[in-house]
Amino acid sequence: MFQVSSLKFQEKNGFTVIELLVVIGVVILLLGCLILYGSVSRNQVALYIEEAKIAQIILRSKALSISTFGNPNVPCGYGVQINPAAKTYSLFSYDVPDCGAISNIDINDPNKYKTVQSSNLPKGVAFQSCPAGGTERLDYVLFMPPDPKTLVWVDGYPTPSAAGSGKIYLATADCSANIVVTVSTAGQVSF
Repeated sequence: MFQVSSLKFQEKNGFTVIELLVVIGVVILLLGCLILYGSVSRNQVALYIEEAKIAQIILRSKALSISTFGNPNVPCGYGVQINPAAKTYSLFSYDVPDCGAISNIDINDPNKYKTVQSSNLPKGVAFQSCPAGGTERLDYVLFMPPDPKTLVWVDGYPTPSAAGSGKIYLATADCSANIVVTVSTAGQVSF
């Protein structure tokens, strides 16, 4: 008689070294992509938030200027100062005896220049253009009632610009994204 022997299969109780190395390699690759994507997108979100904040503070200074029309006890106007070296932007009020003769902004005279609000750029965002070389960089914008009349100082000039607009260049520190906020001498803010 023939006897049939039963075949027994050995069960595998783990993974081979090669399988483990492949899984670990794929996980590391995916985590690396996730970390890189996370930091780039975090900087881009911070950039767009700052764009909105800067546009909001410029529009607020314009609104403050309009709301003061007809009141003799208010400053000549409100404006925004951009300070790329300190990575700050400030809302200020400006007052001189003859409001119609403003030709420069004296930030060192506390009787004329008063900071209303100041903000710092977050880490990962800077006042720059990528690639470098942006023109008509906005230093100050001043809104004076009743229209409001808009005075724009660009590129470090001591007198208001006749160029028609000033631009605020913002970019992520790694230049992966950049934007421009433009303020025209007609008072239009574009971003």
